[in-house]
Amino acid sequence: MKGWGQAAAVATVLEIIVSAPAGSAVLTDLPADQQRVATCMLRVVRSTRGVTDAKLRFVDNAVGATSGRSLQTYLDYTYHHQSRAVSPPASRQAIDITQIVATRKGGFNLGGLTSPSAPDLDDNDSGMLRITDAWRKQCGLNVFAITD
Repeated sequence: MKGWGQAAAVATVLEIIVSAPAGSAVLTDLPADQQRVATCMLRVVRSTRGVTDAKLRFVDNAVGATSGRSLQTYLDYTYHHQSRAVSPPASRQAIDITQIVATRKGGFNLGGLTSPSAPDLDDNDSGMLRITDAWRKQCGLNVFAITD
């Protein structure tokens, strides 16, 4: 079974590289250890109930800079809320994971709003409570979510 897990990881990396627009940064522009962290984070988000269209996106901020490349790493996904009372029923997320990928730690300040018609805090926060917990357990990251 170990071979299948490695094959899935390679397929994920190839999908990320192939799906990048021409002229943009790609996963392989990151150091190998950061590639592993970003790929693990993506795998967790893809396996989260209610998530579709999960992908990594890279932005090269060094256009015209003389001090080298400055890559921003984003994890984009669509979260389909489980509660019918949450509006809109699906929300697009674009999470800047640059610091987490580089340092293996970080935090997210979530809204923390619930209501009698939508009492599930995790569902209201687009699955981030479950996602950060899985990033700690499966990717070995020191991440946390703060709810107001």
